[in-house]
Amino acid sequence: MKKLAILSATALFALATVQVGAQGQAAIRESQMRKKELKSDLKTEKKTLRTLKASEVRNASKTQFAADFGEMPDVQWSKSKTFDVATFTKDGETTKAYYDSESKLLGTTTPTTFDYLPMTGQKRLKAKYKDYSIGKVFFFNENEAYENTEEMELYGTPFEHLDHYFVELNKGSSRIVVKVTKEGDVSFMTKLTN
Repeated sequence: MKKLAILSATALFALATVQVGAQGQAAIRESQMRKKELKSDLKTEKKTLRTLKASEVRNASKTQFAADFGEMPDVQWSKSKTFDVATFTKDGETTKAYYDSESKLLGTTTPTTFDYLPMTGQKRLKAKYKDYSIGKVFFFNENEAYENTEEMELYGTPFEHLDHYFVELNKGSSRIVVKVTKEGDVSFMTKLTN
């Protein structure tokens, strides 16, 4: 009888140990799953924060703008894919200043008219795109004081860091942009979507 009692007690102890072990394993698995969920949540939060920071205009660009142009009361800031862009009025014209990732001025764009293009460029453009009507025209003025290593981009298309005129041309529902150099060379830049 004593053996039976000891055997029963041992069996109960073993059963309790197995049950506690199983509960412990379940708790460990649950803890590991919760840890994975928290890591995933943290990763998502960090990604969201990076996106928000990437969409913010850098304070250094705003400071550099004030040094470049002085205090402009009507400046509006926006963020393109790669640049901080300040839109403001200068000499009665809407001007845009583009700052790179180091908050250095790459250049400015200012509206102009077809008549301001070099005469050679006007003739070449009229000959090459005679069926098109002239739309918006603006001038990109490169900041020659800064040796830029980033690619400048307008209309979603990169171009050389030189002074250029950009002319939007229309033909029916087709809209394109051409680039005109100060020497009068004309080249296709991109097609615009409506």
